Amino acid sequence: MGAHKQRVTAFQAVYMYGLNSPRKRILSEDEILENFLSPSEKMEVAVDFFRCVVENQEDIDYIIEENAKNVDMRSLSWVLVAILRLAVAELRFLPEPTEKALVIDEAIILAKTFGESNSYLLINAILDKINP
Repeated sequence: MGAHKQRVTAFQAVYMYGLNSPRKRILSEDEILENFLSPSEKMEVAVDFFRCVVENQEDIDYIIEENAKNVDMRSLSWVLVAILRLAVAELRFLPEPTEKALVIDEAIILAKTFGESNSYLLINAILDKINP
């Protein structure tokens, strides 16, 4: 499975996980891994991306908030939050971070595919401020 498809799959898993709230669990991390990301060699990168986001979510959200000074993260759609979390995880928390330009390009593609009409502009502006 190609790198872009792995990111799309990881994004979908991060999105589903983000829909959970402390009071109501829709799907646990294990349920997402078991039912959606079924670990295999083909899904290894998507699983790694997903686990990286889950394990570092608090720090990732802090980085997003620090670099989106004029945007309240609570006002963003779950789609944008999932895209930003995945991108920040790739930039800052993977053992071998991905090149910043590639991460931003992929995040823009995800935003154009799954987000609202101009959401890619916000994604680009926030990620551009983040240093790997």
